[in-house]
Amino acid sequence: MQVRNLQMTSGGSYLVSIPKEWIEEIELGKGSEVGLIRLGPETIMVNLRPIKESKPRSIELEMGENIGRRLTAAYLSGYDRVLIRSSETITAEQKESIRAASERLTGMEIINETSDRILLVNMVVPVDLSIRDVIRRMSQVGCSMLQDSAVAVANGDPKLAKNVVDRDDALDRLYFLVIRLLRRTVDDLTVAERTGVTPAQCLDLRMAASMMEKIGDEAVEACEAFLSAGGGQMELKGLLDLASEMCQLYRQATTALLKGDFNLSNRVTRSHPEILAAISQMTGVRPVDDVTRLIVGCFESIADHIFDIADVVAER
Repeated sequence: MQVRNLQMTSGGSYLVSIPKEWIEEIELGKGSEVGLIRLGPETIMVNLRPIKESKPRSIELEMGENIGRRLTAAYLSGYDRVLIRSSETITAEQKESIRAASERLTGMEIINETSDRILLVNMVVPVDLSIRDVIRRMSQVGCSMLQDSAVAVANGDPKLAKNVVDRDDALDRLYFLVIRLLRRTVDDLTVAERTGVTPAQCLDLRMAASMMEKIGDEAVEACEAFLSAGGGQMELKGLLDLASEMCQLYRQATTALLKGDFNLSNRVTRSHPEILAAISQMTGVRPVDDVTRLIVGCFESIADHIFDIADVVAER
């Protein structure tokens, strides 16, 4: 870090010098325009190239094992165009793997396909999307999955349980989109200025998004266990009321996260012992089978993740 003293001009403005070698290294000089970005109460960034054309980022991938995972990694890293090449004819199984992976990535579409090449392009412009809006949508989807999984188990509704399982793909798409947007915000601080999300907040949102994705996974696991047991009505005392209360806490935790409301997050976390006690009482004193124990464990994990989201909110 270079330390400089502020100087004041006769007109009352302040000046700060930039090391000469830095300026020469990036080929700037007298009269060059620079941009100033305030990233927080104690941080000001100097953008030495404030006007720059945003160009799509491209990458080429060679066909091979785990091509679906490599495509996902490229998407999360912010690439807008992904060309997948193969020295041989791309098989139907490989095409299906690529297609399945692209369907989990918001905006990623196959626009050109030959026997040995597949070109995918992201059709969504990231700057037009609000990270907070996507996080809020993740919360809404996860809350509905939580509520419906409880209804399916309590009422013996296998059709609703299967619907919860199917909705997990939509939640995954939102999760991958959040990671992509957060990485872009950290990589380009001008985006942070436009969106109002600081790098420190990116860490909080990243952790919260991970908890939200896990809530969906736990709801799916509960439904799959329920379906594996035949899809019949299960006797779990107070499950519907408990799920409703957990959804309310989930919405409050999300609001506290997005608004930075420590008092609200604190009210959420104070409910933790009460919720855990209600979960432990669902089966009463009778012995339970492995499936019931697994389902109860899923709702306990969901509760833990909700309180983890609230815990992310720090007092400011």
